[in-house]
Amino acid sequence: MKVKSQTSLEFVVSVGVILGLLSFVTIAMTRSVNLLQDSLQFQHKRAIAWQLSELLISYPGYPANWSELEDAKVIGFSAGEPRVLKASKVQAINACSSREYELLLEKLGVKRNSLILKFEVVNESSTSLFAACYPPVVSKLASRAKVTRLALLDDGRIVKLELIVY
Repeated sequence: MKVKSQTSLEFVVSVGVILGLLSFVTIAMTRSVNLLQDSLQFQHKRAIAWQLSELLISYPGYPANWSELEDAKVIGFSAGEPRVLKASKVQAINACSSREYELLLEKLGVKRNSLILKFEVVNESSTSLFAACYPPVVSKLASRAKVTRLALLDDGRIVKLELIVY
């Protein structure tokens, strides 16, 4: 024979166990969804970085003979052949001001993302900075996707393009 208080105690314990399991499952699902969202954002940034790097080293831009950032409607550094870059076009983005940086983003079509664009000449034992364009404020905490590509300058030097999207 069961006493009424025992029945209610068993009921309370079982409800507590069920609520605990539901809480655990909910927290676990929420955490995995956040991890998936972070992974998707990183993959999206990496895809943007790769596409931009391919555009910059394979396309001469429009018009093809632009020499100043303001003259170009679409940015591309190719000298006419894929992966051969025109040094004067690369130098046109060097040490860009905040206005030029915004103009560069607009012409690349990436107004929602920030990026760092850096070109280094590769020697046998070292690298030296050739040209770079940074945002006015560089975030150290934002997730980043980095793509590194090698190309030739039209004068025969090897250059490493580093494109970081965040």
